[in-house]
Amino acid sequence: MIKLELLSRMRGSVDKLWWQGNLFFWAMAFVFALLLGVPDFLNGYWRFDDGGHLMWALEHKLFDYFLDPEVTRKVSMGQLTPWNTFFYDLNVNLFGLDPRPMYLHLHLVSGVVSVLFYQLMRELRCDRYIALLIAMAFIVSAPWQSVSHGLMTGHYVYGMAFCQLGLLLAVRAVRSKGGASLWPTIMIILSGLTYAGALSCKELYVLSPLVLSGFILLAYFDNENCCREFMLKRSLLIAISWGFILVGYIGWRHAITGSLQGGYFSSASLASIGSLSLTERAVTMCYMVIALPASGVNWLMMVYLLLIVSIVFLMTKMNKPERLASFFFITATLPVVMFLSFLAASLLQLITPPPRYAVMLTWSLLLVVALSVRRVRFHQIPRGMFLLPLGLFLLANIAFLPTHLWPTLKESESYYRFATGVTETSGILLLPEITTARYDDQLWAIRQSYGRYGVDLPEAKWTTMPHTDCSEMNDFAGSYWLWSGAKKKLLRCEEVD
Repeated sequence: MIKLELLSRMRGSVDKLWWQGNLFFWAMAFVFALLLGVPDFLNGYWRFDDGGHLMWALEHKLFDYFLDPEVTRKVSMGQLTPWNTFFYDLNVNLFGLDPRPMYLHLHLVSGVVSVLFYQLMRELRCDRYIALLIAMAFIVSAPWQSVSHGLMTGHYVYGMAFCQLGLLLAVRAVRSKGGASLWPTIMIILSGLTYAGALSCKELYVLSPLVLSGFILLAYFDNENCCREFMLKRSLLIAISWGFILVGYIGWRHAITGSLQGGYFSSASLASIGSLSLTERAVTMCYMVIALPASGVNWLMMVYLLLIVSIVFLMTKMNKPERLASFFFITATLPVVMFLSFLAASLLQLITPPPRYAVMLTWSLLLVVALSVRRVRFHQIPRGMFLLPLGLFLLANIAFLPTHLWPTLKESESYYRFATGVTETSGILLLPEITTARYDDQLWAIRQSYGRYGVDLPEAKWTTMPHTDCSEMNDFAGSYWLWSGAKKKLLRCEEVD
């Protein structure tokens, strides 16, 4: 009896200090995420659509994006993303027009995302070392890197933080001991509020309740800390809370955008997709799912395909509750990715949509990996052969950064540096003719933003370039500049080989 009582007290002490046992792993995940952003907050500059978002932020007050329907409609267009412009406004108030501390802010939140993802996998009873490895694999994945290196996609980062925090609070409430305490109820209320925050960041998080259903199902069958009667009551409270938030979001979205479809333009149709045959649609759909996280890079696409095959194999080794939870995880993310993929392919005339749409899909696939091996310890290599494809996934995505992501970021930055006079260039900048972003509009907007902020910029001129052949620029070739992918900088036409 004495031994049992002593063991019970020791277990209670461990439960109270659960965070201390994870502190080292939290720090590792956080630092890893932060290191990936070092080039950004050392010398990063404006990129992609920053000009337009910054101009909107300087035109309106800090909270107008939520409280004024006209402003919300303007900054969100066919989507509902008021947080996006809010963060620009907040960053400008904190840091002025220096993008570098804004990137630091973004990557600090990305570090929080890595810690929350690690802790969610610990809630799945996943081994600490494996949970850390999977959290790192997600933070370095191509979809996540596509959002964590762009201020214009900061709402994806915050949305993921809100989403994971909401899931964590809800699962903690379900698993917590004692029926008389108010703390579980408080956590349920807070989880609903964070879910609302995620919804107003991006549509990616609409089906998060399905992910939560998988977590609650596993908690119910694990049943380690609380009787099932209390768990069912708390699950019902969560369902009511999250359901109320979701219904309110649907009403708010319809009132603002006038449509539940969304997209970059509220009146847009899926005409280009509709013109495909049934077979072509099926092929396009499969290609989008496989190639989307890889951003069209064949070798990286094969790594993602290997991960998917590994997950299918691992799911055959699960018990029924775990398999059902996995189904919830994937069902919560795959339809959203497919919808946004078709929408982007139609509206933006892309062969494959941006990889950022696959953030939640990649996240859920890695959750399934964590779930399938949650009873495997890191040192059990024969049962942990999943480490091979997971390690390959991690290394391949790390290789993706310098070879494919950074050149794109540097090219985008070079246009903004030219427009704001940061680089000592003169003449006319030739812009590529692309459909995903009209840089001539964005560069005009960034100059307007600096003017609104009271900063006078030197004169700068640019024009859309129909091709990259400088030989037709006749006698004025020396006054034209364009981006050199080989040398990673702006070059005069006469300097281009």
